[in-house]
This record gives sequence, structure tokens and C-alpha cells, in this order.
Amino acid sequence: MQRDKVAAEFILRESIRKIITALEGKRRTKMIAEHSIRSAIRSILSEKTAVPDAVPHESTAANVLDDFINDTMKNLKRGYQKNTTNYEQRESYEAHILNAMVNTLAVADSQDDSDEDLEEEINVKVDNAEDDDKMIGNFEPEEEEEEDPRQAFAKGLEDFSKDNTGRNIAYDVYSRGVEQKLLDSYEILDNPKDKEIFKQYLITNVKLYFDKFEDELRNKLPNITTPEYEKIKDEGDQDEVTPEDENEEEVIES
Repeated sequence: MQRDKVAAEFILRESIRKIITALEGKRRTKMIAEHSIRSAIRSILSEKTAVPDAVPHESTAANVLDDFINDTMKNLKRGYQKNTTNYEQRESYEAHILNAMVNTLAVADSQDDSDEDLEEEINVKVDNAEDDDKMIGNFEPEEEEEEDPRQAFAKGLEDFSKDNTGRNIAYDVYSRGVEQKLLDSYEILDNPKDKEIFKQYLITNVKLYFDKFEDELRNKLPNITTPEYEKIKDEGDQDEVTPEDENEEEVIES
């Protein structure tokens, strides 16, 4: 009886020892896993901290331009790739954006002169104010009609395209933040050399991005065609075809 009791206690102690050993093993495994995770996180954070920032350019203008491109190119791309009816719309969009950028910087360059002219004009008006009582008659100049802002936006490209879709989308995109960001970036620069570099490489970079947008769009657009187009293309006839022309052919054949 005593022997059975001792054997039972031995079995119980052995079972408890195994349970404790198993628990300690799980605890060690958990601690090792947690340690590994912490080490991995520290390693990742260390690597990120060690990665240097983008190397600045030798020119301040290039650094400022880099920020402008990063801030606006997504919006310019979205506007460009809205014009999917034909390439002429995208061509118009690109031309009007570039033209607007040139005009914006030209206005910024002449701002100082404009301020001086305005001050002089105010002084002249003040000097002549005393002579107002000597004027005869009540002539009032006719009010000028307000110009469509999209036409003002297209100054210099009025005859570029009869289809103004590309122009209108360009105006919408440009007036919704691109113009102001361009002015803010350009006004940071005071050095004349920096300003010239900014203007030169602004147009170059934007044109290169537009080329990239066109390549991406052409890979996405389906090849839409019609039997009539394929027939004319095979025959080498480049004249415009209208529904009336097709009806005339049917009458002749009948």
C-alpha cells in the first residue's frame, strides 16, 4: 500500500515537473520571439534613420523647382489624362499650361515696375484732383465688357485650336492651385541667376513629364476603330468622311 502511494506521488511530481518544464519552454520561446521582434524593429528604425535625405542640387533654383514639381505634377497629370477623345485636346492642354506658366512668370518679373507705375499714376491723379471742378459736361466712359477668364488664360494661343476642351481643362487645373504654387515658389528666389535657371528648367521638366503622361495614356487607351476608318486607312484616302458622303455612295451603287 505504501509502495503504491509512493509510486503515485512520484508520478504526480513527474507530471508537475513536465508541466513546469513545458511552461518554462513556452515562456522562453515567447521571450525569444519578443526579443527577435524588438531587434527587428530596432534594425528597421536604424536603417530608416541612416537613409540620407535627398541630396540637394547645386542650385537653389533647382531645389525650389524640385518641390514645385512634386507638389503639382499629380494634378497636372490628372488634367492631362482627362483629355481622351483625341490627341489634339491633350496637345491643347499641354500648350495652354506651358503658355500660362510663361505668362505667370513674366507678370511676376514685371511686378516691381508695375508697382512703380501705379504709384506714379496715383500721384498724377492726386495732383489733378483740384482741377475736377473746372471740367465741363457729364461724360462717363463706357464700361468695358468683362473678358472670359478662359480667354485671358489663353493669351497668346487664341488661334491654337478650335476645340477648346483642352484649354478649359487646363484653365481649371491651373487656376486651382498650380498658379499660386508657381508664384510662391518663384517669389522665394531673389538671385537673378536662380530665377533664370528656374524658368528654363521649369518648362523643360514639365514638357518631359507631359511626354511621359502621353506614353502612359497610350498604353491604357483601347484601340477604338470602325470599319469605315479601316477601309479609308487601307485605301490611303485622308479626306474627311461625313454621313452624307456615305449616303451618296449608297445612292450611286443602287
